[in-house]
Amino acid sequence: MIRLTGIIFKQSTQKIEQQAMKAIEVGRYSEATQLLSKYMRLVPHDNDMRISKGSVEFQRGNLSSAIKDFELAIPNAKPQQKAELYFMLAAACAQAGKCEKATRAIQQALKLDPHNEEYRQLHLNLSNLH
Repeated sequence: MIRLTGIIFKQSTQKIEQQAMKAIEVGRYSEATQLLSKYMRLVPHDNDMRISKGSVEFQRGNLSSAIKDFELAIPNAKPQQKAELYFMLAAACAQAGKCEKATRAIQQALKLDPHNEEYRQLHLNLSNLH
């Protein structure tokens, strides 16, 4: 019985994940956010889905939710994801008017990937605001 329950749970979460990704593909971000939130309640440790949720929240302009998702994702991110996550956090913070927090995040991104031109440009833009 436990094995059957596990299989049903896995199938259910896979279906939610597929529906969320499809909603993102076709630009139905409100639906995607709802599905990703549901998924995260069921599988809170899935960092890739948390990153997807943060990205969708950013696209929708829900900056406080995007910031929260990126901040939760960073400590559990794969090393190759961290610079991009700091950049995404910096972009969300900058748009939310949190310039100091954005500056700290982009500095972290640049420490991890100092030659990334996009990161350098955001850092320059933030520096010009001070």
